[in-house]
Order: sequence, then structure tokens, then C-alpha cells
Amino acid sequence: MKIQKKELLDILSKCMPGVETGKNSIEGANTFIFTKGNVFTFNDSISVTVPLKLSGLMDELEGAVSANEFYKIIQKMPKDEIEIESSEKSWHLKSGRSKIEVNLIDCDYSKLEKNLDRSGKWQNVAEDFLSALKICSINSNKTKYSGIVVKGNCAYSTDGVQMNKATMKSEMPSFWISDSTVKELLKLNKLDKVQQTGNWLHFKTGNIYFSVKVLDISQYPVDAVEKVLDGSEEKAGKTEFQFPKKIKEVIDRASSFAGKEQEYDVVKINVTEEKIFISSQCFAGKFKESVKWDSDIKGIEPFMIYVDSTMILEMLSRTSKFKLVEGPVKDGKKTNRLLFVSENSVNLMVTISGSDDDEE
Repeated sequence: MKIQKKELLDILSKCMPGVETGKNSIEGANTFIFTKGNVFTFNDSISVTVPLKLSGLMDELEGAVSANEFYKIIQKMPKDEIEIESSEKSWHLKSGRSKIEVNLIDCDYSKLEKNLDRSGKWQNVAEDFLSALKICSINSNKTKYSGIVVKGNCAYSTDGVQMNKATMKSEMPSFWISDSTVKELLKLNKLDKVQQTGNWLHFKTGNIYFSVKVLDISQYPVDAVEKVLDGSEEKAGKTEFQFPKKIKEVIDRASSFAGKEQEYDVVKINVTEEKIFISSQCFAGKFKESVKWDSDIKGIEPFMIYVDSTMILEMLSRTSKFKLVEGPVKDGKKTNRLLFVSENSVNLMVTISGSDDDEE
């Protein structure tokens, strides 16, 4: 049989999340499994199933091959057309003068298929689900509560320095997924249907299935996160301020000399009624710059906060409006938290520990 290289690569590329994520220690991991007119990949956290649309391959091609090696050799085939013949223990590929024998892997992939039971009821994915994941996504979250929880029509995340909540237009099943899963889902443009069976969450777009392993949501303090966010909105009241437009580019410059605090790239924001002072310091040097408010600011008490540069820039990309929330007293000093509220999101940011040796 003859197949088109580009068409096959397109199918294999869609399956790669089931190869590149998770652990390869389980049987069937790191393989492309061709069966029943589909190609699917599987590991301990993600599985992808894509139908074969290639003429002549729908029913004839059956077996499991080593994923990375198979993908690489298909990429490097010299011609656009590939001839393939199957035997009991191997496939024989030919493209131009290149001849390849691909060994079939002996694994009982029927068991893997049974684990991916999709016999439940499908429901529509909230149209803004992927947007909610992006709002709640946290880079380098190393806490035990990393990942994102979805409950009803809300998504939540926290790493102890920030808490995020995104409200969607419709409800979803309740689940907790890892950051690595979130990263893969955010690569997708659209998800149509969803269902949950056991500890797997299945998404469907057309006739492509994207299945992800869920974590134990009973261990996530979602009610506590909701309570803190609700309480912060109450404490903040109605007084709202707006950061000047130029603050993003200043913080971006400061990030070049951001100090390291665990996994965070720390910059210092010192707010007064007249100006906002942005500074940072690391082994390479120091940065300091001030920016004026775009309009007169009245009633804001001077405050200082240490923030992760990536985190604050992501917040400011959605809204420049913020409220101040009084935090706990530390070392005899009052602390403040920043609360960003938009139409469909609430984001709370607390200060990262830092030094006051560069006080303006």
C-alpha cells in the first residue's frame, strides 16, 4: 500500500501528547498503536486517539511501533510517498532508495483500550473553557496544589502567592488536572464535548479523542480558595485604581534583573500617590525606574509589594484595574495584596518575601 508522508505525519503529530508527557514505565507507553482504523497513544496521564484517513490503511494496518523512532524516520523519508507492507512481526517501508524495517512491539493494547471507556454521556464543553484554563494557569507551580480545579462553572488555581478564579458561561464536570495536562490542553484550538469516566476525563473534537488523567479533587481545598477570594472582594470594597499604561513595559525591563526567590522572578513595586517605583536586583546588577500615574490618584495609601514579573505581566494583560486588600501584619508592618477583578475572573496576589535594602 502507498501513503502520503505529509498526511501520516499530521496524524502522528496529533498523537504526540500521549508520548511526550507522563511516564514511559507502563506497558504500551511511548508507542503508536494502530488498531481498528485509529492511531492512539497512551501513558499514565494522557491518551490521544486519531482516526486514520489514509487510503488503504483504515483496516489493514494493525500493531504497535516505537513512537519517537517511527516519527523521526517518517520525517526523514526522502519522498512524499511511502510504500508500506505489513507482516506478522514487522512493517517494511520504502521511500525512494530508503528501505526500513520497523519492528512491531509485543504489548496487549486491548487492555489499554478498555481503560479508556467512553461509554458515558457526552456534554458540551464550555465555550470559554480554554480561556479559563489560561487565566488560571500558573508557571512553575511546585506546591502540592499545582494544577487547575474545575467545579461547576468556575476554574481555580493557587500556589500560595496567587489565587485565581475564572467564571465560565456554562458548567463542566468537576475535576482536578495537573499543570502538564493544562499545558497540553492549551495547545488545542477547540474542544467540543466532554465526559468523565472513573479517573479519566475525555474530550472530543470531531472524531479525535483527547483523554487526560484526573487527580483526586477531594484533596484540593477549593472551598477554602473560594472563601479567601470572596473575603478579599468584601475587604477591598468598591475603591478601584488603575495602573498606568506604561507600567507593563517598565516591569518587563525590570524582569531582566529580577531576583530569584524559589521559582519566582521577583520585582519590587513601590506605590505612592505621585509615582510608582519599579526596581529589581540580582547578581548581574540593579534596575530602577519610576512611572507616573495616567491621572490623579487620591486616597491610595503608599504600599510596597514584591511580585513575580511573569505573574504580574499576565495579570496586566487582562486588566490594569486593581483593588487593595489589607493583608496580615508581618514584622510589625502592614501588608497589602493586589486584587484584580474583571468581568469573568478574580486574581489575588500576595507579596513574595524580599529585602528592603533598596527602599526608595
